[in-house]
Amino acid sequence: MDYFEETQYYQRDDMSMFSKETLDELDAIMEEYVAESKKENELVMTDEYLYKNIDKVLETPNLTYLLINFSNTPVQEDVLLKLAQIETLCKLEISFMFSNINQLPEAIFELTSLKILHISNIKMTKLSDSISKLKNLVSLTVIQTEITTLPKSIGELTNLMTLEVELNDINHLPSSIGKLKNLTHLDLFFNDLSELPESIGNLSLLRELNLSLMPSLKKLPESLIALQKKNPYLKIDRYTDDNCIRVHSVDE
Repeated sequence: MDYFEETQYYQRDDMSMFSKETLDELDAIMEEYVAESKKENELVMTDEYLYKNIDKVLETPNLTYLLINFSNTPVQEDVLLKLAQIETLCKLEISFMFSNINQLPEAIFELTSLKILHISNIKMTKLSDSISKLKNLVSLTVIQTEITTLPKSIGELTNLMTLEVELNDINHLPSSIGKLKNLTHLDLFFNDLSELPESIGNLSLLRELNLSLMPSLKKLPESLIALQKKNPYLKIDRYTDDNCIRVHSVDE
């Protein structure tokens, strides 16, 4: 178990069980780890460390990538808002694996410099309409949540090239998804969709569409079939856990 894993483990227990010497040692290791990470223009940390050391994080030169693992500590929106001061920050990855938080902090949507946003393991049932504020996003990943649809405002992310919404409970897609004119990769793996909107045929630059493990999706829209015929480079993956058959054509 490395240091990062250890801190995740400790956060689930009462820290008072550890001696002051042990806690001081852990803090020293974290300081050393952060110092090394800064050399690579990236930081990986828990939310608790972020809250305690936000000034140090803001002073990190040319910080481009930040990974935050949220625990069960209360969300400090004011601290997260400070991250918007980091003009070089273009990639944010947030995980709630050890947290019961069921709503994405709204402050995240103020980080308008982001180009890549990765969200995972949060028990939220809805992705906020505020996602539309992140106009510079080229890649959005939402994995292992309880969302049942994407907001209509998703169509305003016109710079988006990759949209991955795997392992969720999505049973409906808004027609606005057809406005993502620059989208080349759409991953809908393991959701509950029984149909796709006709507007999906408007995604003229689409090169890869993953429809795997969605047995309720029996039929594809005519617009998508037409798109695939016009675009021989479009690869469509469809297979189920029953037959494990993969096809790259929509002709059925």
